[in-house]
Amino acid sequence: MDHAAIIRLWPSKEALASDIGEARHRVNMWHFRNSIPGYAFAAIVDAAARREFKGVTLQGLCDAAAKRRRRIKRRIPSDRQGAAQAA
Repeated sequence: MDHAAIIRLWPSKEALASDIGEARHRVNMWHFRNSIPGYAFAAIVDAAARREFKGVTLQGLCDAAAKRRRRIKRRIPSDRQGAAQAA
């Protein structure tokens, strides 16, 4: 399950934001980018457990983040990849 799918488990992005004490606009951006920052993982897992959502785990969030990073890395042209790693 990717990060956007996890966010869609909630009835709304506003509900997720409220559950984890985060600003609504941040949750909107996470959904748009399909990327939840690592600092929010524990809060999301706890909030999902309170709502009795199945399958939302720290490992699942980490795996989805790693998969996304691999996809992005493949999209960087080889001449830019060295510059991206040097930065």
